[in-house]
Amino acid sequence: MNQFRQISVNLVWFLNILLLFLLAFEDKVALPAFLQVAGRMHPLLLHFPIALIFISLFLDWFFVRKQPENVALKEASTILFTISALCAALTALFGFFLYKEGGYQGAEIN
Repeated sequence: MNQFRQISVNLVWFLNILLLFLLAFEDKVALPAFLQVAGRMHPLLLHFPIALIFISLFLDWFFVRKQPENVALKEASTILFTISALCAALTALFGFFLYKEGGYQGAEIN
C-alpha cells in the first residue's frame, strides 16, 4: 500500500508542476483533438474530488479519531485523501484543457 501512496503522491506533484508549466506558457499551448475531448470531461469530474474529500473527512472525524488503534480505518482514510488529491489535480488539468479549447473567454475564466 505504501507503493500506491508513493506513486500517487509523485503523480500529484507531477500534475501540479505540469499545470504550472502549462499556465506559464499558455499562449504557446496548442491542444490536439483528443485532449480537447478530455477537457470536455472537466464538468463531469469537477464534483467527484469534493465528494471524496467529504467522505474522507467524515471517515476521519467519526471513525478514525474514535478508534485510533484501528489500522484499516487509518489506511482507508489515507487512501481516500490520496485519491481525492489525485482526482483534484486531474480535474484542474482537464479544466485547463477545456479553457484552451476556446469556448470560455475573459471573465468566465477568472
